[in-house]
Formats: sequence, structure tokens, C-alpha cells
Amino acid sequence: MQKERIGKIVREKMKEKGLSYRKLQDMTSVYNYQIQAVVKGKNNYKIETLLRILNALDIEL
Repeated sequence: MQKERIGKIVREKMKEKGLSYRKLQDMTSVYNYQIQAVVKGKNNYKIETLLRILNALDIEL
């Protein structure tokens, strides 16, 4: 449940900032498929990956 909520927040922030997966990948050095895993609420990513994405989008936990 939490991961789905985080994914929704990330997706909304990406939309708000006009960022594509590719642009966020360039900003974070996180692969596109990893970003998609976060956005879709999957369980297959590391906390470090999530923190890079959140930091790039100015999202605080």
C-alpha cells in the first residue's frame, strides 16, 4: 500500500515538473525501469534508488 502511494506521489510530481522517465533518469542516474518500478509501486527497488528519485523531485519523506 505504501509503495503504491509513493508511486502516485512521484508520478504526480513528475507531471507537475513536466519530466519524462528519460529526463528523470538523466537527473538521477537511475535506470528507466527502476523509475517505473517506483511509479508502479513494485517491490523490486532499493531505498537508495527511491531516495535519489525523491531528492531530484524535491519530495520529503
